[in-house]
Amino acid sequence: MYLLNIDKPTKSCTLHFLNCHTILLEGTKRKGIDHLLEDGGWIKFTSKEEAISSYDSEYKGFSFKDCGKCMKRDLA
Repeated sequence: MYLLNIDKPTKSCTLHFLNCHTILLEGTKRKGIDHLLEDGGWIKFTSKEEAISSYDSEYKGFSFKDCGKCMKRDLA
């Protein structure tokens, strides 16, 4: 399972494994879990390909990167 961190203020998306120690599993007042709020949100995906496809279609103009902490061990 993956989480895509969509950050509206910085226009960036970062892909994480669900168990990454850098993510919050609770939403905030400005960032939601499985939905977007004012500053963005954390959206769950079952595959990396699904997350990238969503990024390609929904977040034009945003940068994209893999998390430097958890995704470096992703060999797929």
